[in-house]
Amino acid sequence: MEFLQASEPYDWKGLSQQLDIHFELTARIVSARPLVLDVLDMSPIPKDEFSNLCGGLYVIALADARLKGILSQLNFNQLVKAKLFYGGNAEFPHEIVLSELALNARANSSMRGCYNRSGLLLSYRGNGDYVNVYNDGGIYYQDLTLNRFGTQKLSRDELAQLLKTFADSAFDTVPSSPPPMDQVFNYHSLTLICSRFQNVSLTGQETKLAPLLSRLEDLKARATSQAFYLLLTNGRTKLTILEWPFRRVRLSEIEKRIPGAAIPAAMHGTVSEDFLSKLPQTVIIGTAASEPNAYVYVTDADQMYRVVRAPCGGSRPRCNTFGDLTAMRVQQPAARAIEPIFGRIALFAGRTFWPSDLGIDIAHVGKEGHQIANEDYEKHRPFYSKLHELAGSGFGYSFIDDGYIYPGVRICRVDPQAPPTRCTNPDEKTY
Repeated sequence: MEFLQASEPYDWKGLSQQLDIHFELTARIVSARPLVLDVLDMSPIPKDEFSNLCGGLYVIALADARLKGILSQLNFNQLVKAKLFYGGNAEFPHEIVLSELALNARANSSMRGCYNRSGLLLSYRGNGDYVNVYNDGGIYYQDLTLNRFGTQKLSRDELAQLLKTFADSAFDTVPSSPPPMDQVFNYHSLTLICSRFQNVSLTGQETKLAPLLSRLEDLKARATSQAFYLLLTNGRTKLTILEWPFRRVRLSEIEKRIPGAAIPAAMHGTVSEDFLSKLPQTVIIGTAASEPNAYVYVTDADQMYRVVRAPCGGSRPRCNTFGDLTAMRVQQPAARAIEPIFGRIALFAGRTFWPSDLGIDIAHVGKEGHQIANEDYEKHRPFYSKLHELAGSGFGYSFIDDGYIYPGVRICRVDPQAPPTRCTNPDEKTY
């Protein structure tokens, strides 16, 4: 713990308004050295009540020097109320500082609590995903794509059997180490808060703890037992499709041109202003709301292209030749091999047709989405996993089908009993 003699908030210079980031926690002490809090409720609380801080462990490294005496009195499992703020001290300019601490506190029933107020019993963490089990048997699982599942609960007997597995594995003899200051990076570890706080790195312990780890892996399946996959889009927009009117230079030739290479003589020819004015200047669909031609595509020799004109200005007052155009063919992927061939940029930029071998008409997905059976997901995993990997952020990819572009195409893993997530409600302001 670092004690600050004159703790002060960060000075947000240059902003139009000063930000004052203060928050209050009700928590139980699970470790005094280092100071680790098990957060039970929080004010102001994020709309996303499953945030990493709320309902999990928080390690505190900075405190006002006035609290040194109080911190020496802390006991395991003691309930406290803490006030913290975003600090601006010269040596620690961007750190959270503990400014006040009240002992023997009570949980504030008027505050909206975190996911589970019974307190954390264990946390099993991989390389991005984790499973928490709480003292009342509640299970909370966050997978690698930030989907969160928290509606399942172990019975008293199941909880007792789980703890017996810890005892049978002699977990109390495994060396414990302090958790990292940022719990987000507490990878490949197991924390047990029973009669004491024990944080264990699992590296090198896999064989010794194999039965226990197998039991903990089963918790992930239990947490997602009611979940299903849901295909969603952000609606659709009708495309404007033009015919390529020039025969001297084909779009296939423009597409193959290597940037920086000598421009063939034919490409020095002038593109008519009438046609040029119909083309977009942006590449990524949706990145420029003011672009009037954002959804213009061009066909040539039975192929569809995204054709983009170079922006003019400065040293380039005129840019009206074939060599100033960029052509990117819209590709038809197989559902089994999408990214290795076409890459993510094509998926983001609206340069990919909807796969024809999925058996799903994207036009019929609708606002409620299309549920995908687990066996179908596994059948087309190479493709579906790409749509699922950005689900936690609410983003998706763009696909073209039958003259329309469908942005925000993604797959969510949905627990019907849980609150909406960023994947299902990407426009919801969660913070």
